[in-house]
Amino acid sequence: MDRARGTLHEIMSVPALVFDAPSVPIDPSDPATIPDTTPVTVRVHDQWGMVGDLKGTNLSYAEVSDNSPHIVFMKSEISPRRGHIVSVKPGVAYEVEYVDPPNGISITANVSRMKEAKTLNFPVPS
Repeated sequence: MDRARGTLHEIMSVPALVFDAPSVPIDPSDPATIPDTTPVTVRVHDQWGMVGDLKGTNLSYAEVSDNSPHIVFMKSEISPRRGHIVSVKPGVAYEVEYVDPPNGISITANVSRMKEAKTLNFPVPS
């Protein structure tokens, strides 16, 4: 199972940078404000879906749209923790809310997507 997960991660992952939430706004011209980052590969799951319908019915009267994004990390790369920022590309970053227990070689963290304006000047993977 771990081998299959490793292969899936190798094929589907994207580069990201993980860092602690900055206490002051990041200013690229001031090295003191640039956080230390850890380069990792992650699988981001951030899609809207319909939830709440009763199984076996086709009525759709109880369905609502929901987005519960989560990110899968490799345990060998990092142990994510609450408050970590995961920067994927310019304007796209997530804050770790809580982390599930490790599952074999991977760790899943439930995250919230940050508003694009809040991610200005965040470091991004090259």
